[in-house]
Amino acid sequence: GKGAGAFAARAIRRGERVWAEEPAVAFALPRMGPGFSDAAEAYLQGLLGVADEETQRRFWQLEDSFTSSADGRKTAWGVARTNALPLGADAMDFGVFLVASRFNHSCVPNVQHTWQDEEGLEVIYANRDIELGEELCITYIELYLAREERRAQLSGPFGFECACAACALA
Repeated sequence: GKGAGAFAARAIRRGERVWAEEPAVAFALPRMGPGFSDAAEAYLQGLLGVADEETQRRFWQLEDSFTSSADGRKTAWGVARTNALPLGADAMDFGVFLVASRFNHSCVPNVQHTWQDEEGLEVIYANRDIELGEELCITYIELYLAREERRAQLSGPFGFECACAACALA
Protein backbone atom coordinates (compact mmCIF):
# COMPACT_ATOMS: atom_id res chain seq x y z
CA GLY A 1 0.00 0.00 0.00
CA LYS A 2 0.84 3.65 0.17
CA GLY A 3 3.59 4.63 2.60
CA ALA A 4 3.80 7.60 4.95
CA GLY A 5 4.92 9.96 2.19
CA ALA A 6 6.42 13.43 2.36
CA PHE A 7 4.53 16.72 2.21
CA ALA A 8 5.50 20.31 1.47
CA ALA A 9 5.93 22.26 4.71
CA ARG A 10 5.86 25.47 2.66
CA ALA A 11 5.33 26.59 -0.93
CA ILE A 12 8.17 25.36 -3.17
CA ARG A 13 9.25 26.89 -6.47
CA ARG A 14 10.04 24.90 -9.61
CA GLY A 15 13.74 23.96 -9.73
CA GLU A 16 14.23 24.42 -5.99
CA ARG A 17 16.22 21.83 -4.04
CA VAL A 18 13.68 20.19 -1.74
CA TRP A 19 15.83 17.67 0.09
CA ALA A 20 19.37 16.24 0.16
CA GLU A 21 20.47 13.18 2.10
CA GLU A 22 23.27 10.65 2.47
CA PRO A 23 22.22 6.99 2.28
CA ALA A 24 21.69 5.27 5.63
CA VAL A 25 22.74 2.03 3.93
CA ALA A 26 24.48 1.77 0.55
CA PHE A 27 25.07 -1.53 -1.24
CA ALA A 28 25.98 -3.03 -4.60
CA LEU A 29 23.80 -5.67 -6.20
CA PRO A 30 25.89 -8.72 -7.01
CA ARG A 31 24.81 -11.26 -9.62
CA MET A 32 21.59 -12.96 -8.55
CA GLY A 33 21.53 -16.73 -8.29
CA PRO A 34 20.64 -19.54 -5.89
CA GLY A 35 20.71 -18.34 -2.30
CA PHE A 36 20.86 -14.69 -3.34
CA SER A 37 18.13 -13.49 -0.96
CA ASP A 38 19.80 -15.14 2.04
CA ALA A 39 23.20 -13.67 1.10
CA ALA A 40 21.68 -10.21 0.57
CA GLU A 41 19.90 -10.43 3.93
CA ALA A 42 23.12 -11.38 5.73
CA TYR A 43 25.05 -8.61 3.98
CA LEU A 44 22.46 -5.93 4.82
CA GLN A 45 22.16 -7.15 8.42
CA GLY A 46 25.94 -6.70 8.67
CA LEU A 47 25.70 -3.14 7.34
CA LEU A 48 22.89 -2.34 9.77
CA GLY A 49 24.88 -3.87 12.63
CA VAL A 50 27.45 -1.07 12.44
CA ALA A 51 24.82 1.69 12.12
CA ASP A 52 23.75 3.67 15.18
CA GLU A 53 20.54 2.73 17.00
CA GLU A 54 18.53 5.67 15.61
CA THR A 55 19.44 4.74 12.02
CA GLN A 56 18.49 1.12 12.68
CA ARG A 57 15.17 2.13 14.26
CA ARG A 58 14.27 4.41 11.34
CA PHE A 59 15.38 1.81 8.77
CA TRP A 60 12.96 -0.74 10.26
CA GLN A 61 10.13 1.84 10.13
CA LEU A 62 10.34 1.85 6.32
CA GLU A 63 7.90 -0.26 4.31
CA ASP A 64 8.64 -3.88 3.32
CA SER A 65 6.47 -4.92 0.35
CA PHE A 66 7.96 -8.42 0.55
CA THR A 67 6.95 -9.22 4.14
CA SER A 68 5.99 -12.84 4.51
CA SER A 69 2.25 -13.07 5.09
CA ALA A 70 2.89 -16.13 7.28
CA ASP A 71 4.69 -14.30 10.09
CA GLY A 72 4.46 -10.63 9.02
CA ARG A 73 8.12 -9.99 9.88
CA LYS A 74 10.19 -7.58 7.83
CA THR A 75 13.58 -8.48 6.43
CA ALA A 76 16.46 -6.10 5.73
CA TRP A 77 16.46 -7.34 2.12
CA GLY A 78 12.70 -6.72 1.84
CA VAL A 79 13.04 -3.18 3.22
CA ALA A 80 15.96 -2.51 0.86
CA ARG A 81 14.13 -3.91 -2.20
CA THR A 82 11.09 -1.77 -1.41
CA ASN A 83 12.92 1.48 -0.62
CA ALA A 84 16.31 1.54 -2.36
CA LEU A 85 17.08 4.28 -4.87
CA PRO A 86 19.81 3.91 -7.51
CA LEU A 87 23.06 5.75 -6.84
CA GLY A 88 23.39 6.98 -10.42
CA ALA A 89 21.62 6.63 -13.77
CA ASP A 90 22.96 3.19 -14.77
CA ALA A 91 24.09 2.17 -11.31
CA MET A 92 24.25 -1.26 -9.77
CA ASP A 93 24.77 0.53 -6.45
CA PHE A 94 21.74 1.43 -4.37
CA GLY A 95 21.00 3.34 -1.21
CA VAL A 96 18.25 3.27 1.38
CA PHE A 97 17.48 6.75 2.69
CA LEU A 98 15.67 7.49 5.93
CA VAL A 99 13.66 10.39 4.43
CA ALA A 100 14.00 10.22 0.62
CA SER A 101 12.91 6.56 0.65
CA ARG A 102 9.57 7.66 2.14
CA PHE A 103 8.57 9.68 -0.93
CA ASN A 104 5.61 7.95 -2.59
CA HIS A 105 5.23 7.26 -6.30
CA SER A 106 3.25 9.11 -8.94
CA CYS A 107 3.30 8.67 -12.72
CA VAL A 108 3.07 12.50 -12.76
CA PRO A 109 5.72 13.31 -10.13
CA ASN A 110 6.17 16.83 -8.82
CA VAL A 111 9.75 16.21 -7.67
CA GLN A 112 12.74 14.48 -9.26
CA HIS A 113 15.42 12.57 -7.36
CA THR A 114 19.00 12.36 -8.57
CA TRP A 115 22.23 10.99 -7.13
CA GLN A 116 24.98 13.61 -6.84
CA ASP A 117 28.14 11.49 -6.83
CA GLU A 118 30.46 14.41 -6.04
CA GLU A 119 28.47 15.28 -2.91
CA GLY A 120 27.54 11.71 -1.97
CA LEU A 121 23.92 12.84 -1.69
CA GLU A 122 20.53 11.94 -3.11
CA VAL A 123 19.06 15.32 -4.05
CA ILE A 124 15.39 16.00 -4.72
CA TYR A 125 14.31 18.98 -6.84
CA ALA A 126 10.85 20.38 -7.59
CA ASN A 127 9.65 19.71 -11.17
CA ARG A 128 7.02 22.45 -10.85
CA ASP A 129 5.67 24.91 -8.31
CA ILE A 130 4.31 23.02 -5.30
CA GLU A 131 1.74 24.29 -2.80
CA LEU A 132 1.96 24.11 0.99
CA GLY A 133 0.69 20.70 2.17
CA GLU A 134 0.91 19.04 -1.26
CA GLU A 135 2.34 15.51 -1.27
CA LEU A 136 5.82 15.30 -2.77
CA CYS A 137 6.00 12.36 -5.18
CA ILE A 138 8.84 10.83 -7.18
CA THR A 139 8.52 8.12 -9.81
CA TYR A 140 9.69 4.57 -9.17
CA ILE A 141 9.56 3.50 -12.83
CA GLU A 142 10.10 4.66 -16.41
CA LEU A 143 7.22 6.97 -17.33
CA TYR A 144 7.21 6.29 -21.09
CA LEU A 145 5.43 2.97 -20.50
CA ALA A 146 1.74 2.48 -21.20
CA ARG A 147 -0.64 2.68 -18.22
CA GLU A 148 -1.06 -1.10 -17.88
CA GLU A 149 2.70 -1.69 -18.08
CA ARG A 150 3.33 0.97 -15.41
CA ARG A 151 0.71 -0.55 -13.14
CA ALA A 152 2.16 -4.05 -13.61
CA GLN A 153 5.66 -2.82 -12.73
CA LEU A 154 4.32 -1.23 -9.55
CA SER A 155 1.98 -3.99 -8.37
CA GLY A 156 4.65 -6.73 -8.39
CA PRO A 157 7.72 -5.34 -6.65
CA PHE A 158 6.01 -2.53 -4.74
CA GLY A 159 2.70 -4.22 -3.99
CA PHE A 160 0.27 -1.44 -4.90
CA GLU A 161 -2.11 -0.38 -7.65
CA CYS A 162 -1.19 3.09 -8.84
CA ALA A 163 -4.07 5.53 -8.41
CA CYS A 164 -2.26 8.70 -9.51
CA ALA A 165 -3.90 11.21 -11.86
CA ALA A 166 -2.41 9.55 -14.97
CA CYS A 167 -3.53 6.04 -13.99
CA ALA A 168 -6.99 7.08 -12.77
CA LEU A 169 -7.86 8.68 -16.14
CA ALA A 170 -8.68 5.44 -17.96
